[in-house]
Amino acid sequence: KQWYQRRVRGHLSNSQTMKTLLLLTLFAASAEALRYVVTVATSDLPHAGTNDKVYLTLYGSKGSYRQKLDKKWRNDFEESHVDTYNVEPTTDIGYFTHLMWDIDGSDAWILNYVTVQPEGGRKYYFYNYDTVKISTKASEGYSRYTMYEQGQETYYITFMTADEKHADANGMFPTIKIEGSWGVTKTGLLDLYDHNDMQRGKKDIYTVPGMKYVGDIKCIEITVRGKDGWKFQYIEVHSGRNMRATYFYNTAGIWMSTKSKDVSRYRMCQK
Repeated sequence: KQWYQRRVRGHLSNSQTMKTLLLLTLFAASAEALRYVVTVATSDLPHAGTNDKVYLTLYGSKGSYRQKLDKKWRNDFEESHVDTYNVEPTTDIGYFTHLMWDIDGSDAWILNYVTVQPEGGRKYYFYNYDTVKISTKASEGYSRYTMYEQGQETYYITFMTADEKHADANGMFPTIKIEGSWGVTKTGLLDLYDHNDMQRGKKDIYTVPGMKYVGDIKCIEITVRGKDGWKFQYIEVHSGRNMRATYFYNTAGIWMSTKSKDVSRYRMCQK
């Protein structure tokens, strides 16, 4: 590079030299690997955290890069915690496509969601709808977990908890599968951090970006984790592209929980 710059100076005027050097600098900068800001939310489920070493692999159109995620002087990957890391690949991996997790140990870890934002680019969203456990112990879960973004649509989900005795819930963690004319998309655990949601007679609105656009909403399936029974009056769903509200009413009066007397998974469809 220095040799080329000397040759350029010998043949161009000062103004031309400055312009050329600027272009060379910009070219060199664009060839450097990007920095990725990675945000990881560990699940709210009991014992979801881990003390084992956690590794993230970013995949792109030109290759991949694996890095151990660790915050010194902080106990990261704890239950209900959100941690942010800077990942700086030593080589250019090209356009970011997907990611993979692996863990060094048998202390199983459950993540809720991940966001990845390349420097100067848009943010990517990934959700652990099935609450997959990551562990080297086969009986605990998967030793590796690959995640792909579903899409770029934002969905808005409203829970209206019934206004009756014991209808509210604490320690209840729902996920929603949305079925439409163009396919299916799934959330992670729905939780309003720093807010006591799912309370009697109260309405809670969850914003979920990075979802697949499924067209006209036909059905939803709600799955809950938690033993504290919850009764909802209705669930309303719409997307940023299609603002028409679709309502699903609890006409059967069901109670949701993982207890045998209640329902842990419930599917509702438009008539």
